[in-house]
Amino acid sequence: MRLAWARALTGALALLLTTGRVEAEPNSAAPPAASGDPEAAGVAPAVVPPLTGDASALPARPPVHQSLQHGSRGGPPIPADAGETLPPVPRGPYVHDGLFMRLAVGPGLFQGSSGTSPDSRSFSAGSISIDAAIGGAPGRGFILGAAFQTNRFFSLSSSDDIKDGDEPDLSGVSFSVSGLSIFADYYPEPTDGLHFVTSIGLGWLDVSRPGASAERSPNGPLLGLGGGYEWFVGPNVSFGVLLRGSLGLFSVRATTVTGSSTSVTAFIPVLLATATYN
Repeated sequence: MRLAWARALTGALALLLTTGRVEAEPNSAAPPAASGDPEAAGVAPAVVPPLTGDASALPARPPVHQSLQHGSRGGPPIPADAGETLPPVPRGPYVHDGLFMRLAVGPGLFQGSSGTSPDSRSFSAGSISIDAAIGGAPGRGFILGAAFQTNRFFSLSSSDDIKDGDEPDLSGVSFSVSGLSIFADYYPEPTDGLHFVTSIGLGWLDVSRPGASAERSPNGPLLGLGGGYEWFVGPNVSFGVLLRGSLGLFSVRATTVTGSSTSVTAFIPVLLATATYN
């Protein structure tokens, strides 16, 4: 009888111990997921770019932060994408557009020749050049207009290839070359001062001799080419320098009887100081 009670008590204690252990650990750990299954492990799979190179299959680009929408000093908006075009350069102050006026003055040289080989004659002198131009800008940085130039020569000298007694006496003789031209002036960057100018027009060579009547002036095409730089000193005013070369291809009829003519070639490189309103 005592043995039966002892066995019953032992079984009851064992049952109580087993029930308490199950209540203390209601959720046992799940078996570890396979190393090759990221979704089973609770990790989101990485986004892999498509092998075809199609950018549309990639996730959408996040919006640009508002701190990047403007420059650090409140300047114009910064494009969110490098493919976007920048806004055009505005018209107005510190831009080469609109009405154009320029005055220029500076020193230069004169090199001229006349006659035909072998008895040709060459001339040389210093020069003072004065230019005036007016025009307008059909587009930012591109100027079209009309210009007048005059070049006064001093210390004139000449030499003949053949010394045959017909060398000229230049005492008191003065030369000058003047011209009217159509010009184009181009600024690669409308807000910068670098520019290149070209011109074509009609020029003439004036010869003045003391005590002599007016002579017929050689005339013909006058071509010009140059480049320079200007610095803005105000919203529409700039000062600068311009290196320009002018080439005159002149001729004059010597007599009306024979109809013969004399050709004169003049080359005038000058360095000008410029004042421009634009």
